[in-house]
Amino acid sequence: ISIADLGVPDVGSMAPGRIVPATVDRFNSMSPVWGRAGKDVLVDGASDALPAMSANSTDGATVLYFLSDRDIASDGPGSPWGTRAPQPSFDDEVSVHALPLRTVEDALEDNPMNAFVSAPYGGGGALEVAMEGVNELELLLEAEELAKGLLSGAGDPTGANGTDAPDEDEEDDESPFVVDTVISLGVAGDDGLAFARSSYRLDHIPSGNYVKIVTQVDNDPSLVLLEEDDEGPGMYSLSLFAVGDWPSDSTEEVRTAPGLSVQYADTSGDGRYMIAVVDGNVHVVETKAEEIAKFFSDEKLEGNRADVGGLSMSVWPQLEHQQMFRDAWRMLRDYFYDPDLHKVDWEGMFDRYLPLVKRCAKREELDDVLRQLVGELSALHSFVYGGEYPSPNHGDGQLESINEIATLGAVLRRSEEMRGLEVVKIPLRDADLHHTDGEARYSPLSHQALRNTGQRGLEAGDVILAVNGQNVLDAGHIGSLLRNTAGRSVRLDVLRIASTSRLRRLRD
Repeated sequence: ISIADLGVPDVGSMAPGRIVPATVDRFNSMSPVWGRAGKDVLVDGASDALPAMSANSTDGATVLYFLSDRDIASDGPGSPWGTRAPQPSFDDEVSVHALPLRTVEDALEDNPMNAFVSAPYGGGGALEVAMEGVNELELLLEAEELAKGLLSGAGDPTGANGTDAPDEDEEDDESPFVVDTVISLGVAGDDGLAFARSSYRLDHIPSGNYVKIVTQVDNDPSLVLLEEDDEGPGMYSLSLFAVGDWPSDSTEEVRTAPGLSVQYADTSGDGRYMIAVVDGNVHVVETKAEEIAKFFSDEKLEGNRADVGGLSMSVWPQLEHQQMFRDAWRMLRDYFYDPDLHKVDWEGMFDRYLPLVKRCAKREELDDVLRQLVGELSALHSFVYGGEYPSPNHGDGQLESINEIATLGAVLRRSEEMRGLEVVKIPLRDADLHHTDGEARYSPLSHQALRNTGQRGLEAGDVILAVNGQNVLDAGHIGSLLRNTAGRSVRLDVLRIASTSRLRRLRD
């Protein structure tokens, strides 16, 4: 994970600047999320209660939360060859980590309240905190509340600082830009990676098979994580780790109800809403603590559902094809193992193939163009696959059964002399690849497939005369006689020549 300085977005200045690695490349790190530590939440609350002491408070992120497998350890049987051999077992691989973004000096400059809860670095965990400062701050807050109560009892219409009390209905104009995060990136040109080493693990959140940090609760250190279930791959659930008031690091885990499958979870661009797709239903939840808690307490998840019944989308395939082509071309330009791209004029390749992309009418045609583009590099292990292809069955199970292709698993040759289809070859199965649900697959004409029925398989030289009573020579192709028979038994009229001769030789 790297952090790039892109300028000052709230004044319209977006210019790429310094890029600093936030995590080391010896481990997998993913799902970075801007956030605020529990200490910062306490300081924010104190700043609201004691405005005279916190004139320079900031609303930007103070830590970067991320997932990492740096603490991975095998829980399988040990061996003298190390923890990763033989057959290691890795469960609960991922932990949550936090990277402080501000130094102690920066924190004090942002808000003097940080002097009460100082830590070796900004965003520090609870164990590094001077508890005396927390007690002093609590006494100040109690005194402030007492003073407000006395002023309120005397009927003073002014605010705590002697000015007119603000109108409750008056709201500050919100900026249309997300608050920019100010980061202490260290000394320019320093390759010591001291910045990357200052991250720490959140021990109060246990390791798990986490996929993503969905969001941090607004003005609360609690986190919402997306986790893979033990039921199998592709099954996910949401977990809320509700953190106690700082400096406590006690955590209560709340999960979505068993039986509910989460297909997607993320946040809106401004982080104010969490969007979750659960059992096909779209839920939109504010990231405020009370709304998140209400969402997780609903066992049936009947609230916060978005009405998507009338949702529609306009798609222009030609523009989508051009975008995918640009992305594929850019990925090869940026990540190909040879920065010089095998001396290929890559800019010229873009101009050469773009006119063909504009003529593509379907995804299969785009894949053909992409394969030609990749082929220009003359590199192995570069593939084009996957994507959304139109299905003629439209999800209809009956159509899928009818259109599924059946085969006899043999090379056949039309023989007018024998009045049938001569078996030229029955391929042997691949010991490593030809398996279905763990069972070995053989040609339907082979002896291995037919011996359980008490019949002997065919061999090269035998002739197939009819399928289910229909002459094979009367059909244009044997596939038309096998239509809608995949996975079913068929009757073959055969002329045993090679297989019968072998039986005779064995008897003789």
